[in-house]
Amino acid sequence: MGSSTRGGHAGVRNGLVVFQFAVSVSLMLGSWVVYQQLQFALKQSPGLQRENVMIMPMLRNLEEPGKMEAFRQRLLQIPEVKAASHSTFLPSIGSFGDYYEPDQGNQKRAVIKNLALSSFLTDADFIQTLGIEIIQGRGFYASNSQSDSTSVILNEAAVKTIGWENPIGKWLTYPGNRNQRFQVVGVMRDFHSGTIRAAIEPAAIFHESSKTYRTWASYMSMRLQPGTEKTAIEKTKALWKEVVPNAPFDYDFLDDSFGSLYQEEQRAATLLGVFTALALFIGCLGLFALAAYTAEQRTKEIGIRKVLGASVFGITSLLAKDFLKLVLLAILIASPVAWYFMNQWLAEFAYRIDMEWWMFVVAGVAAVGIAFLTIGFQSVKAALANPVKSLRSE
Repeated sequence: MGSSTRGGHAGVRNGLVVFQFAVSVSLMLGSWVVYQQLQFALKQSPGLQRENVMIMPMLRNLEEPGKMEAFRQRLLQIPEVKAASHSTFLPSIGSFGDYYEPDQGNQKRAVIKNLALSSFLTDADFIQTLGIEIIQGRGFYASNSQSDSTSVILNEAAVKTIGWENPIGKWLTYPGNRNQRFQVVGVMRDFHSGTIRAAIEPAAIFHESSKTYRTWASYMSMRLQPGTEKTAIEKTKALWKEVVPNAPFDYDFLDDSFGSLYQEEQRAATLLGVFTALALFIGCLGLFALAAYTAEQRTKEIGIRKVLGASVFGITSLLAKDFLKLVLLAILIASPVAWYFMNQWLAEFAYRIDMEWWMFVVAGVAAVGIAFLTIGFQSVKAALANPVKSLRSE
């Protein structure tokens, strides 16, 4: 009866250690996947050059005719500013949406009848300032030109959605403004305007002279010389206070604005990291206690083995072997569980990393290493104990 009870207790202890390490390995894998996906999102090329771009909300402070362009020209006189552009909305901040009717033209393949576009209303320097790549046709002409008032630049997703084989020169009709017509003059490479949770949507850039209405948003973007951010901010602030003395000076950077879109993922990564560390700590405590208990229970056996010539390494390996089996069992349990739940999480992203086999190997090796360090102390301590004292205590 006593032997059965001890066996049952041993099973509970072993099961608890397996459970604790299975949770630890699952959280470790989860943390790693979230971190990798977050890095993938932050480094994912958005189709534009978002580094060294300072952005300022205008807040309707420069609405008077000519005042916005005058302010932009003053910005260009700052040596640290390479380019500057005014626009409604910006990638990572938002866009305005309208519906358009693409012309069929003379192509045989049918085109979509009603096209939803995420749009930006900009000056001619927007494309240069944000480093947007034109892959067909052209961008807008000079900033002071009205010749692009009926021009539109579409992204690749818009052209694909419409079904145009040769988009340059084709027309869009805007029913929302008395059937205003826009001619496609260029096609830009797709860029991310939001997070990579969603696929890139059909988008368009219109010249600021093309619309008879204004949106509530207004931004100035400036491409800065690398490494000059601090000086550029100070000079821009001084200019702002000179031109609009009663309005607060506010600014951000485009890469930071994109980064803020992933606050949810950053919080998840932080929380998972904390819980992983806590779970590993608890698991190591349980494993340490079990190793100490086992070493105590096998004191006589260890003493006899040492008297018979067993080495410290041999005894340490003997004690560690059983515990490492428990950790390996925990890894086998945790891996499919982590794979399932992390794949469910990654499925929320239109653009995502793949869960590779080496991720599980790294997590497994890390878990085994942590476990070995935990039990190694007790195992070596037991192996180094004086065998005479061990046998006398029995």
